[in-house]
Amino acid sequence: MRKLMQSLTGSRRKRKTDHEKRGKTICTIAVMLVLYVLIAVGLVYMLYRGGNYPAGTNTLQYIYRAKMLLKGIGEGNGFPLYDPYWFNGEQLLRYVEPLPIYLIAACQALVGGDANTGYLLFVGLLYFAGAVGWIFIGKKIGRLKTGFLVGTLWFFMPNNMHTLFLLGNLAEACAMIFLPVLIGFTYEWFFTEVKKSRTLVGMIVSQFLIVACSVRYSIFVAITVLLFGILVHFMYKKKPGILPAVAAMVLGILLLGVWLYPSLQGDGSDTYNVTVMKNYFQSALQSLNPVYRLQGNDQHYYFGLAAFLLTVFGVLAGSKKSRVGYVAGIILFLGTTSSAYIVLSNMPGKRYFWMTEYISIALCMILLSFVYWKSLKKIFYLACVAVLVIDAYPSIKVNQGQAYYDATDQLDVFEKTTLLDQARQITKQRMYFLDGDIYGASAAYVATVADDGQGIVAQSGGNGWQYAATSENIMDVNEAVGARHYTYLFDRLLLLGNDTVLIYTDATKYLAKDLEDVIAAAKSCGYDLVASKGKYYLFHQDTPETFGVVSRYDAISIGTSGKLLTYSYADMIQGKSNNLNEYSFADLKDYKLVYLSGFTYDDQTSAENLVMKLAKAGVKVVVDASSIPTDTYTGIQEFLGVDCQSVKFENGYPILYYNDQEVLCELFPKDETEWKTVCMNGLTNVKGYLYENGVQMAFAGTAKNENITFIGISLAYHYYRTLDEDGSKKIIDDLIGSYVTKEPDHKIVPLTVDVQNKEVTITSQYDNVNTTLADTDNMLASDDYDINGHQVYVNKGTTTIILYYPYFTQGMLLSAGALVAAILLLIGVRKHGKKQLERV
Repeated sequence: MRKLMQSLTGSRRKRKTDHEKRGKTICTIAVMLVLYVLIAVGLVYMLYRGGNYPAGTNTLQYIYRAKMLLKGIGEGNGFPLYDPYWFNGEQLLRYVEPLPIYLIAACQALVGGDANTGYLLFVGLLYFAGAVGWIFIGKKIGRLKTGFLVGTLWFFMPNNMHTLFLLGNLAEACAMIFLPVLIGFTYEWFFTEVKKSRTLVGMIVSQFLIVACSVRYSIFVAITVLLFGILVHFMYKKKPGILPAVAAMVLGILLLGVWLYPSLQGDGSDTYNVTVMKNYFQSALQSLNPVYRLQGNDQHYYFGLAAFLLTVFGVLAGSKKSRVGYVAGIILFLGTTSSAYIVLSNMPGKRYFWMTEYISIALCMILLSFVYWKSLKKIFYLACVAVLVIDAYPSIKVNQGQAYYDATDQLDVFEKTTLLDQARQITKQRMYFLDGDIYGASAAYVATVADDGQGIVAQSGGNGWQYAATSENIMDVNEAVGARHYTYLFDRLLLLGNDTVLIYTDATKYLAKDLEDVIAAAKSCGYDLVASKGKYYLFHQDTPETFGVVSRYDAISIGTSGKLLTYSYADMIQGKSNNLNEYSFADLKDYKLVYLSGFTYDDQTSAENLVMKLAKAGVKVVVDASSIPTDTYTGIQEFLGVDCQSVKFENGYPILYYNDQEVLCELFPKDETEWKTVCMNGLTNVKGYLYENGVQMAFAGTAKNENITFIGISLAYHYYRTLDEDGSKKIIDDLIGSYVTKEPDHKIVPLTVDVQNKEVTITSQYDNVNTTLADTDNMLASDDYDINGHQVYVNKGTTTIILYYPYFTQGMLLSAGALVAAILLLIGVRKHGKKQLERV
């Protein structure tokens, strides 16, 4: 009996002790959460006192969208379909991940709609929410204090601050809240013998939240999880359950299909190419050198010398569970180096390998490995913490700011300094600020948000223009101004509906030198210089409050490469299609000149007949021989009896002979010293030739009809790259210059445009009017309007365009399918786990 009583008493004491431990743990966590709140408040106060907010290249883009979203919610519209103020009209949430926008809007709502204060609240939320996950990771593995310490540091890791305060990528900064939680579940999944479905649920939900912040980030997270599983398999000779983990990552992404599928359709972005990709790799020295930040050179991504040393130490001496994370961290670091670019740029899916953007994923792996390193001796533990803190401190100092005045005042100073205040006052319909993207989202935000009550001013530009329906129009304007074609600049900005143009002369290296030419080009297109201040020049022309443009062009360019010549000749319009068979004689007969470059056809005979008919009717047709389609069967470039002969030049052309005169052209650009192009055989009348290895070869002349001219050796591209006025341009001018005028014929006409959430109503008194509105693909097609140059054209009368959410059904089916697949996966894992327990 006494033994029984002692047993019962001991059991009660044990329960009491367990209860006391749980209570103590809860109190400890509560204290930690309070400390996180206090640190978040201190961080927000530091930013407020410094006045250096909202900081970051892209920050104001997110704040603007959140402000417009909040406005829509106030009007009973929780998912606005259309915003008329940026990019001539855009789909506000179509191509920008939704979760950060909704979180920022919620923060703005909590502070009464004030955007700046809402941003501060959002930063505080980022710190607190990002830190909390580390506490629960630490608690789960019995390292609560270490989890708290790492959570304190997580926000202040140099790369995380770089992402938030310099790049202003609030989407990726938001994803960093959920990243540690997902990696924590990944560790648990791979190192637990009995697989639990709840672990997989955590992975799926975390990945879902990450993809709602950043699609590209979530895809690389999935790749990282795969890498982690492979390392566990080979380092520890075990089956970690890679396939279910990767399936969880994929399903977490697909669950957001209702937004994801539409966002991947009709994407106007052309930035995912090898050239841009190269900017997201750098030398290991740049990634690890802390001196750059101390010198104020904070443009580079900083991996962190302390994090790297900790990683090397962990690989050499880490415990079993921690070492694999350190190895993964090393591999991800090596993936950011310039050498890795050579390999990754040739891999499938290279658009997602922007490696320096994923440094935080590597840092998360490293820090989580540090939390798991239970056997680390105290002296080394303290040394590692000290080094991490010291390495992070310079980044914290950089982002403090020293202005000590309100953020609103900063924007006011920016507005007055750049003449934006005057531009807003005189703009009637829309304005364009040519700043070379130097100011990020600042200019468009200041002009549009209008907290001073001065009125909202619509833009043709803005931050994130790559996703706009008019992205190609904006890119063409930027290309033209970079090539010093200023008439094209103002002419095409008028087509985009801009009555006001503001130019910053440091936007390109030539603008300041060419200022007289810029002013003359503006004048020729109807714009007057109304104000100037330092490097800022403001142009404006008087127009109706809302207007469209009726245009007549003397020339048309057909083909993918034809637009290069339109920069030089603003009177040449780019055709709707690159396929010559899609044009009729009636479509082209009223032009003085038709330029074919990069064109295609379905039926060569029909295409040749059309060209012959145009030439006989007096239309000048110029064919860029370098881009004549290659015959599928013969492999020969041939059109109208003229066939092309390949030729290669190095550094520059030989002496060209045109109209029996010698022409010396500029050398090729330094980055393109070797040119593979063509000369021609079969010309009726040779006007230009050269000698290659002693053989005379024709590069210009006519065929079949004096109105059909062929130009070879990529002469138009040569002028585009070199601006060779006395060489290639002089030949081109002689061949086609007399057929085009300097400026096209435009007539500005009044319009009435009424934009609602689900429809746009346009009333015109004229036919074939360019409304200057972008043709977004959520506009319901109608016979009442036409599309040209990514813009909407209407005829006389009232046109109603219905707005809708495109690809909604497909997106919902994708989300539903992913949900069903996730449930089946979890059921399978649960059954398998039970079998594992039974075997144990």
